[in-house]
Amino acid sequence: MIQLKLIHINSSEYKTAVALRIAAFFKDMPNAEALINDAYEAQAEHIVCLENDIVIGTGRLHVANGEGVISQMAVAVSHKNKGVGTCILKKCMAICKAKGITTVTLAARCTALAFYKRFNFEVVGEVYPSKKTGILHQNMILHL
Repeated sequence: MIQLKLIHINSSEYKTAVALRIAAFFKDMPNAEALINDAYEAQAEHIVCLENDIVIGTGRLHVANGEGVISQMAVAVSHKNKGVGTCILKKCMAICKAKGITTVTLAARCTALAFYKRFNFEVVGEVYPSKKTGILHQNMILHL
């Protein structure tokens, strides 16, 4: 059974979610933990998708300048293209709506642009290399 859950950074699910994020974004980088523990980590809302109590996906949402900012969404390789990312993204958007936030932004890997466009996110600006990984990204925005 698949379940979405908001978690605290002291939970066991959080540790598993961090491991999933490191595997997805910062694998083999010696400073992976520091890249995860950026200025937004402690204040962010962390969402996990669980299947039989095992973390199969995660996402992070924080508020900056009155906008919801989604970051570091990751899905276990074994569960890609099975709707896990969709569930996490919809939960992030629902949290924003519940808080009265009308604008959501994110920095998407270029390989994920089509996914976010399916939810009406629009591309903003030019493609750029991530400061953390060097992987090409593009900013996106959604008006709820």
